[in-house]
Amino acid sequence: MGLLVPQLHDKPALVVMPEKSEFRNTPSDSPYPSLEKFRTAGKLNAEGVLEFDSQYELQGVGGVMLRLAFRRVPQAQWKDLAQAISYAGGFAGTVSDIEASSPEKTDIPFKLNYHYSRKDYADWDNHRILACLPGFGLAPVREEDLNRQKPLWIRFAEEIYSRTSQAGQA
Repeated sequence: MGLLVPQLHDKPALVVMPEKSEFRNTPSDSPYPSLEKFRTAGKLNAEGVLEFDSQYELQGVGGVMLRLAFRRVPQAQWKDLAQAISYAGGFAGTVSDIEASSPEKTDIPFKLNYHYSRKDYADWDNHRILACLPGFGLAPVREEDLNRQKPLWIRFAEEIYSRTSQAGQA
């Protein structure tokens, strides 16, 4: 695949060849951009039940992590894995109808589709409805990081797209 995690970019590495061995720096950039697309189309009904169909597409570091997870888990347990991914993204409802692309097809972005349902999503009493957006993690900032003289690496460079629409609309 030619992809290294960002922490290994532009680092010395020993290259061993039949005729000689030498130190070279690893590439400073990925061979392709890290990309994350999350699309949902669904409805929130009068009882506060949220239902949507999601399409998740990842390329780069995030795609490698999901490929690895889906490769290691038997297909019979993909629903449990997708449920854990949904929880990690900040969605506390249940998933069903899991479809994932083949983890071995590394020449295309990894795709994960599922149906999502959550009762009591709307907080009608307080007139609040939260947007259906996935969470994304940043490295925690520790006390000793507050007075740093050098930049703090918080996350790899990535393009993130999120689109939510009413079911039946683009």
